[in-house]
Amino acid sequence: MTTKVRRLVRSLVLASLTVVSPALAVPYQVVPLGSLGGTSTRALGVNDAGVVVGVSSNTDETNLPFVWESGVLRQLPLLMGGTTGEATGINASGVIVGRT
Repeated sequence: MTTKVRRLVRSLVLASLTVVSPALAVPYQVVPLGSLGGTSTRALGVNDAGVVVGVSSNTDETNLPFVWESGVLRQLPLLMGGTTGEATGINASGVIVGRT
């Protein structure tokens, strides 16, 4: 094979590896989570069941951890002595981790 043909074949092989099939694309839906009364809410974790955890501000703009499930946003309790917090992850069993 000539050098030009080898380059062409190599380029075609590499190009075929970069094509992504639309069938492999993961469908998603943007859902408003609401807030705990403040101006910001950030999702920081989601599990396969669609349960979302994160941080939301209240009316005093204090950041508080939340869990969102089935359309309901619920504030999570803070650890003893904590004044702010955030939930950073949730696993398939529903165990939530975070910091306060």
